[in-house]
Amino acid sequence: MAFEETLDKANATVQASIAVPRYFALYKQKFGIRVFRPVKVENVYLHNDRFYIDSSKTLFSAMGIINATGTWENPYIPAYPGANVFMGEQLHTKDFKTADYFKGKRVVVVGAGISAIQLLDQISKVATTFWVTRRPPVFREGPFDDVAGHKAVAMVEERVRNGLLPSSVVSVTGLPL
Repeated sequence: MAFEETLDKANATVQASIAVPRYFALYKQKFGIRVFRPVKVENVYLHNDRFYIDSSKTLFSAMGIINATGTWENPYIPAYPGANVFMGEQLHTKDFKTADYFKGKRVVVVGAGISAIQLLDQISKVATTFWVTRRPPVFREGPFDDVAGHKAVAMVEERVRNGLLPSSVVSVTGLPL
């Protein structure tokens, strides 16, 4: 489902904290996806090519599992050397309201995910910005269609089957130009 399908055409802009939950709600409704929350996963085990998931609410079984962590309500803010002496303001993506808040300031945007790029694009128009990433960003040409999605899933599956931790989402999806 295209993200554009969920946007209000009358408004030129929309906050991510409003647009993203709206998108997921409409996606869930359109495709009839059952969502259980909050649920704490207590145990996952593989038996006869099927995963079994014990949770705080019910039992599930599936042919595959996607571990998607981090939410708007539980942002991950890593510890870093010097954090205790940093006198500036540190915000998470979920705290972003408008680029005008940063007008005339010096802002460092950390991360190479789509959220970082979207914020960088907006904030750089009103503030002096710096962009910091762990590795050079990888931009993707063309659409992220079903073929690209299947390739991304295969890359993650190969890493996990080789005993490696999955890399970041954007490392397998690439970033749109």
